[in-house]
Amino acid sequence: MEQEIKENLIKVLLTFTTLVIIFLLLVILVAIELKTDILSAFSDVIDSLETFNFRSSYGPLVLFFSLFLGGLATYILEFTITILRKGVGGAIYMRQFVNTKDHYVILGGGRIGKRIAEDLSNAGQKCIIVEKDENRATELKQMKFKVFIGDGTTEKVLKMVNVGKAKGVFCCFGEDVSNLVAAINVKEINKDVPVISRCNSPSNVPKFKAFGVESIIMPEIVGADTMFNQMKKLKNK
Repeated sequence: MEQEIKENLIKVLLTFTTLVIIFLLLVILVAIELKTDILSAFSDVIDSLETFNFRSSYGPLVLFFSLFLGGLATYILEFTITILRKGVGGAIYMRQFVNTKDHYVILGGGRIGKRIAEDLSNAGQKCIIVEKDENRATELKQMKFKVFIGDGTTEKVLKMVNVGKAKGVFCCFGEDVSNLVAAINVKEINKDVPVISRCNSPSNVPKFKAFGVESIIMPEIVGADTMFNQMKKLKNK
């Protein structure tokens, strides 16, 4: 949203600067044609804009300027209304997350994160999914999950979903580095909150343990072991 505001402000400033240049050019041209001073020409252009009574041959240009000015005013009004709407809506949106407590935070809304959210919901537990991909976040919202759109590896976002008051945090990103960074930041905010993290490479397990992650799960190994044990049970029947 901040980037969008900056881009629109730049557009408004550029357009306004262009209008000022056109207006000054009009004043100079009118002063030359009517053989008058700049202040009188300035007054004449202002009168023309207000009354559409053109004393010079530059009337069509003044008319075009007035229409352009009206368009700019409309754009600025719409832009202001949009910013106010997003500001109020954003504050309400943020409050629902910041005020949440005794909940679970799921970092990453992929298949694993979604499955954990389903299990927590079925168990009657509150949970927030943090997902930075807007399309995926929209899909999860349509499934009635509470979703915060943002980068769950950053301390700023973690504070926004109130991990300091959470019952536990699940790090479910697909990359070990993202899970490790997220886990470190969670522990920085609240060293006592339990963290369970996904890990893909066995060589990274000691790193997670070094930063206080209580449980490290390797989905591929867990899946392979489960399949192997199921086959053993079938063979023993």
